[in-house]
Amino acid sequence: ASAPAQAARVESPQARAFAIMSRATEDLVAQRPLPQVLERFMDMVFEACSPDRAAILLLQGNPPLLKVQAQRGPGERLEVSRTIADLVIQGKQAVIIEDAQMDQQLAGSESIMLQGIRSAMCVPLWNNREVLGILYVDSPNRGCFSRDDLALVTLLGNVVAVKIENVRLFQRDQAMREIEKELSLAARIQQRLLPAEPPVVAGYQLAGMNKPCKAVGGDTFDYIMRDNGRLGIALGDVSGKGIGAALIMAMFQSAFRAHAGTDIGLRELVSRLNKAVCQNAEDGKFITFFCAEIDLESHVLRYVNAGHNPPLLIRAGGEVEKLSTGGIILGFLPDSPYSVAETGMGPGDVLVMYSDGITEAFSPSEEEYGEARLEQLLLAERGRTPVEIQDAIVRSVAEFSLGGEQDDDMTLSLLKRNS
Repeated sequence: ASAPAQAARVESPQARAFAIMSRATEDLVAQRPLPQVLERFMDMVFEACSPDRAAILLLQGNPPLLKVQAQRGPGERLEVSRTIADLVIQGKQAVIIEDAQMDQQLAGSESIMLQGIRSAMCVPLWNNREVLGILYVDSPNRGCFSRDDLALVTLLGNVVAVKIENVRLFQRDQAMREIEKELSLAARIQQRLLPAEPPVVAGYQLAGMNKPCKAVGGDTFDYIMRDNGRLGIALGDVSGKGIGAALIMAMFQSAFRAHAGTDIGLRELVSRLNKAVCQNAEDGKFITFFCAEIDLESHVLRYVNAGHNPPLLIRAGGEVEKLSTGGIILGFLPDSPYSVAETGMGPGDVLVMYSDGITEAFSPSEEEYGEARLEQLLLAERGRTPVEIQDAIVRSVAEFSLGGEQDDDMTLSLLKRNS
């Protein structure tokens, strides 16, 4: 043992214990990486009981196995007896061995015999909820450790456990902060991918909004002036939520803009997008999608609905037309056929596209907002501007759910022909 450790043993047990525990308590509030923390506690262990060897082992993995995190003493590898470790971990109790070679509990333990261990102490790293690992010391000499030593090392083990928990919580907090920063950046990037303002189109008014239920979401909407002179509009919803859905939607938005910017027909456009989703999205991920183009001179609306909630065309006279023709969801079968339908938009007609986050919002009593309630609202508000109608929908859903947690992304896109 070192000279400082030997000098410390001359002190009274109470004074030595008080000095060591005072330093251990001070270390509780210091922020250090875990390896440094464990090395400092190893210093205290050697000062506390002057062992020949010592180690701190933590339970890791599934199933949890003991892994050495800090070790000191002769020899490259310290091997703790499984019998001793099991007694400490399963019994949540400290163990002292005065003569391992004569202890009946350890009879037949190869690691004890091969390492020539006579005295040993092992205490649980206990944080009042679970055992995180063990603190182990040993010596080749018989009767090296006292009950006072065991009490002090047990106290150190408890402090080590609390400190390990604090370090892990700090590390998790730091990791969560990094994740939050990355998600915040991803959310800003995603919002920049959506239209900042609807285009100004003669004879029409547009509005759109997206409100993800998490930092980032899997809904999108878009407008694009096509090479054929028509206005293209689209709205899509990726299955799932969060960063995975957002990444798929970012890929999809790029593909949509690349293809929609050309003069290919809607059927070919949706077929190409379907193949892109099949090739790039992981199994089990799909997209419901609605896209349309409006001829600004004839006011003919052509559309394809790929498994999406049927948009509602609210006629100025109060009739409601549901736009459901098209085909199945994107990403299910690469060669799925899609069909195009067309209808006309008269003066005062309003086309309302929405994601299921609108109609599947729930009240505190678990009642669904539903399509019928949306239709009634749209009929009542159809004489207003698209922005006013959009605000009325958002307000109605919020009042219906009474401030409850939003369970799905909510997206709207509206097109109204001027009266």
